[in-house]
Amino acid sequence: MSDRNTLWETILKGKGDRTYRKYGEDTGVSYSNIQRLVHKQYIPTPETIYKLSIGDKGQKDERQRNKLYREMMLAAGYRDPKELEEDEETKRRDFFNKLELLVLGGLIRKDIRFRKQTIDKQYRFFAPQMSVVLEESSIQEWTFKFIEHGPEPVIRDGSIYIKITPMRYARQCLAEAVLIPLKDNRKVTLVTDSVDYYAEMIKFKNEISFAGDLSVMLVDLRAMSIKQEEYIAHENRNTNEIFLCKTESCGE
Repeated sequence: MSDRNTLWETILKGKGDRTYRKYGEDTGVSYSNIQRLVHKQYIPTPETIYKLSIGDKGQKDERQRNKLYREMMLAAGYRDPKELEEDEETKRRDFFNKLELLVLGGLIRKDIRFRKQTIDKQYRFFAPQMSVVLEESSIQEWTFKFIEHGPEPVIRDGSIYIKITPMRYARQCLAEAVLIPLKDNRKVTLVTDSVDYYAEMIKFKNEISFAGDLSVMLVDLRAMSIKQEEYIAHENRNTNEIFLCKTESCGE
């Protein structure tokens, strides 16, 4: 919950000796919004708060600005930005760890002999999270890219702004996979827990110009199971189609 008195006190710190009009000019916040803040009529967005945190010495003291920004955010009822970043990173690591456990467990259940290997640094646009070397298989290397959820819609001044639609994000992930350097006897798999992402990507089955083995895998993190996997491209003719889960019911 916001504390408008405390928020106003922190904004006064940011204003310093400047007039309200000069404060607005320096920060890029309109004078009318500055006046609304003076009369405690609204709570600014995080983007506006970031602008307001520019001190009367401009950008020279970044440490002081970051401190003031955190104070303003907390007074406005938002969580500490640093804490939010740490939470997001923790969620991201947890998401990747769960997907890795699912994939490794699937390999073990399928009696596929494998060993993990270090990720090749040659990737520019496509950054996989895991790669394994398979034994006694026509596929020698299996590389996995774990698909995070795309940017969430942002609510600003009562309106919803969508930076990128889920369908466009899914296609973007697929396009990045197609840019992976080609290598004989390698399979690439995109792993997602989103039914929508999965459905969007498999629309391109056999319709993309990828001269390799590329599949999409759908998992259920609540049930910790692999639900389905489907090839989008299978151009390595000297490799067999190897699945961890081929039918929709195999994860049940």
